[in-house]
Amino acid sequence: MSCSQEEKHLLRAMWVVTLGTIRLRDPEAAALAAAALMRPSPQTIVPLLELGRTRPWASAVHDVLVQIGIAAAADILGGDVG
Repeated sequence: MSCSQEEKHLLRAMWVVTLGTIRLRDPEAAALAAAALMRPSPQTIVPLLELGRTRPWASAVHDVLVQIGIAAAADILGGDVG
């Protein structure tokens, strides 16, 4: 089952708040966070995760990505696997 529009909206909001906070509070990560906000993709997200390994905000990025992944799991994995 695909996630609802409401769930997609909530997940997008979580992404924007999380990365927006990083952009405002961590000058070294600001450009990476802005890029991941404008064009979320492996090419923009992975560098942010790599920089974040030692940052206090890393768990927040991981948490929102996990929630996005869980919501997308049925679409990507096709429901019953195995």
